[in-house]
Amino acid sequence: ITVEDLDFSSVAVCLIEVEDSNDHSPAFLSQFIQTNPIFEDVSVGTTVATVKATDKDSDLNGKITYSIKSDSDPMRQFVVDQFGHVVVA
Repeated sequence: ITVEDLDFSSVAVCLIEVEDSNDHSPAFLSQFIQTNPIFEDVSVGTTVATVKATDKDSDLNGKITYSIKSDSDPMRQFVVDQFGHVVVA
């Protein structure tokens, strides 16, 4: 950046850092997940499915968080971990 008047000028270096905006939605890699049959006596802690999503944003804007909507599992029989593993609770 240069600033000038009639007789003098001065120069300063300016670093402009562009940060990512949160402009991409996360997307599942597969819209349909097919699993093996799940029996009612399956052990707690058993992984029954794995989901995977990506987000084109970078840093914290691209961080994926998985969750199960409470109204889709009102008995809270399943949990999903940070890696997308759906586990019997």
